Amino acid sequence: MLGIRRNSLSYKTAILYVILTIVIVSIFNFIIWENQSDLITRNQQLISENQSVRLKNLFTKQKDQIKDKRDPEAYKRIAEAAQQEGIKELTVYTEKGEVLYYRGPNKAPKPDAEENVVINRAIAKSELEDKEFYHDIHIKDRLINLYVPTPLASGEVIVGKFPIQIKSLESEKNVLLRLCILVTVIVIVLQFIFALFLRKIVIVPVIKLEKVTHEVSKGDFNQQIDIKQDDEIGLLANAFKEMMLALVRITEEAKGANPLSGLPGNNVIVTKIERMIHDKKVFAVIYGDLDNFKAYNDKYGFSKGDDAILYTRDCFLDAAKRFGNESTFVGHEGGDDFVVVTGYENWEEVSKAITTAFDENVKQFYNEADAKSGFIESLDRQGRRMRFPLMTISLAVASNHYRPIEDHRAIVSIAAEMKKYVKKMEGSCYAIDKRTN
Repeated sequence: MLGIRRNSLSYKTAILYVILTIVIVSIFNFIIWENQSDLITRNQQLISENQSVRLKNLFTKQKDQIKDKRDPEAYKRIAEAAQQEGIKELTVYTEKGEVLYYRGPNKAPKPDAEENVVINRAIAKSELEDKEFYHDIHIKDRLINLYVPTPLASGEVIVGKFPIQIKSLESEKNVLLRLCILVTVIVIVLQFIFALFLRKIVIVPVIKLEKVTHEVSKGDFNQQIDIKQDDEIGLLANAFKEMMLALVRITEEAKGANPLSGLPGNNVIVTKIERMIHDKKVFAVIYGDLDNFKAYNDKYGFSKGDDAILYTRDCFLDAAKRFGNESTFVGHEGGDDFVVVTGYENWEEVSKAITTAFDENVKQFYNEADAKSGFIESLDRQGRRMRFPLMTISLAVASNHYRPIEDHRAIVSIAAEMKKYVKKMEGSCYAIDKRTN
């Protein structure tokens, strides 16, 4: 169908519109045809009745002048008057169906049984129901036979038959047909215009989004979405733009992500801190470092060490999610060093949540004997066998709340000083630099 895929939204919409148009046109035409046909029929009936009354009057005016029912003169005057009314034919019958007078384009009719029945019915209705005339309607022939019974002074009854052609009915039907065709054209045009409008505001934007999404799925993040609408489609397009920007950012961050934890690495951490400084945000940077991690690695191996690092990552992520804000960021510098960048007002709750979560389940990484004793035996950096406590975590916090900070290097320097201070404390702990100069 015009090159449109059968399972596409455009194809389905087009089919729906064709069906809808047919239904609407059919309903409109049915209503118009029924109403107008009824009006035309009633109008024609009124016209015929009015004409019948006039013909009845013509016939009854002449009845007193009919001395002899077989005298054609009176009938001739009636026929001429009827011709002025557009009636070209007149037949006068006796009660028994005998033709007394005929004037018309054809031969004089021969009485038959059917005609006698109609004549007698007209006379009966005149006498019993006080009907001035009787209609015998023939719709197929577009003809109304008007029978006018008239009693003569002699007591006999004669019946005048006036064939009335329904000439205007066909023309009226043609007018009605043209009206229906006009309505059909108008409805189709309106539906077509509305379909184009719907395609412009819905189908075309959806097609654009589909094409852009396909390209983005192949890694092309430079796609542009040219959709400027204030409706839901426009909101969807704006949301898609934001999603692409987020994908670009995530992709860039992923390039420097730590291969073990999947968290952003040094370059992204630096960029985040510099952005907070540039935006003049009041923030805090939490630097986390595991205590006694080397001794644990030496005894339990690097595989177990990686598990401990992943556990530490989860503690940082969970705390940041629960107590951070929208701009809270978690990064991994490498090894056992993690970083959280968050609002100053959140630093203490985040730090407390990290240390609490870490201490709750850190024993799972030790065998039963080491976990129960609270220490492990391993070699120090000089190769001497020593006892090392179970792993704890130290958090050094630097912030621009107490003094202005110009770049990330100042943050790193402050954090390094605070790390030495925190490392001297026992167990998992945290501290923030509150110096003002």
